[in-house]
Amino acid sequence: MAAKKLNYQEAMEQLQLLCDRLKEEKIPLENLAEEIRKARALLIYCQELLRSIEQEIEPADSNKS
Repeated sequence: MAAKKLNYQEAMEQLQLLCDRLKEEKIPLENLAEEIRKARALLIYCQELLRSIEQEIEPADSNKS
């Protein structure tokens, strides 16, 4: 992933572009493994952001009861 910290939207856009390129078979075989590694890193990053937000929200939800 880039040195700059991406926000969720930017990471999802990059992931979508990679997925589109994979579906359209626009990635040369020589670069396939690296592109899949990038996609996996972006996916993990997005999942971690969502988990973090979920953990922030859960305590607030439990206090409402």
